[in-house]
Amino acid sequence: MYPRVFDALAELKVNEVSRVVETRDGFHILHLRPVPEEQSVAARRIVVSYSGTSHVEGLERPPARRSRTEALNRAEHVASMLKDDPEQFEALLKRYSDHTDAAWGGDIGVWSNHEAGHLARARELLAKVAVHQVAGPIDGQDGYQVFLRTEATPRLEYAMKYIKLYFSLSDGKKNKYKSKEHVRKVALSISRMVTKNPRLFEKYQREHCCRHPQRWAQGRRWQRLTRAIARVTIGDIVRQPFEDENSFVIFQRVRPDAVPPRPAVQFEIPSPTTPSLMSFAGSTYGTAVQVVIRRIGKKAVGLFKLDKVRSEALTRAHEDLALKFSGEDSPKERKAALAAFFQELRRKLSKTQYREYEELARREVTITLSRKF
Repeated sequence: MYPRVFDALAELKVNEVSRVVETRDGFHILHLRPVPEEQSVAARRIVVSYSGTSHVEGLERPPARRSRTEALNRAEHVASMLKDDPEQFEALLKRYSDHTDAAWGGDIGVWSNHEAGHLARARELLAKVAVHQVAGPIDGQDGYQVFLRTEATPRLEYAMKYIKLYFSLSDGKKNKYKSKEHVRKVALSISRMVTKNPRLFEKYQREHCCRHPQRWAQGRRWQRLTRAIARVTIGDIVRQPFEDENSFVIFQRVRPDAVPPRPAVQFEIPSPTTPSLMSFAGSTYGTAVQVVIRRIGKKAVGLFKLDKVRSEALTRAHEDLALKFSGEDSPKERKAALAAFFQELRRKLSKTQYREYEELARREVTITLSRKF
């Protein structure tokens, strides 16, 4: 989130509306709402798609060739019938839902109304209705959704380490190495190798994606993948790569308690007194940043009153660091370069000089951020 948005929120009291906030995405008006009392919600849904609906993971077929208005009318009809008789849900699901989750009852899993992310608007609305009552229709990426709130009973948890290889249905026609068939062959080859030698798993995670394991409860996400992983014994690596919407996934099922749960949601507006230089390095690059790095180097030379040799060495070190922020290096590489740079500074500067340098760098970065955002 943009710093200007945080700044605007920090000025508000509950139920107040912000001034107009401009960011690179446009203009924003913010409303600070009270934190609701936490509760767990669960539901099943019926999805009615329409032309223009994003074809995201889940839709069994391309969005229906019905207009948005036609889809809304259809969804309202479904909601009306469901309100009259919730026992009709199964029949209505089979007849009207365009989503693959109809195959497992339209279940969305159990969520806290404090969580952000998937189906946030729906979960907020569900928290206001009783179990076995209807919420919606609500428009979303998949289309109009009608929800029937259900009991929030505990669900099975799953976890995995995985390697993901992406293919492109469009670029694949021009570049065979991005084509679905080529990526499938590579995924099969990697799957065979890591099955024979599991120690290679991390190597291919680094080369492709993804290094962080995933943990989720049944119904919350990846329904098709959940079915696949449920057939695999904990500790085993899948022999046949799983085909996702635009990738092939090679996964190893692991114990859920071996993967840390997501951190708790924080409702306090962050108010750091100084910027994080590492976060700055990971998220920012380009000519403007290079100018800042060179300016810091120039000011540091004047601040420490170094001799000619040491002044030239410090200037050169800043120039080398600036080159890492041209945009050709990844965020990880930029962070590594900054860490190595500071490590070298600690070695060459006194403790007092190093503290003064950190203050100088943070001050210049703060000025840059305030201008940028």
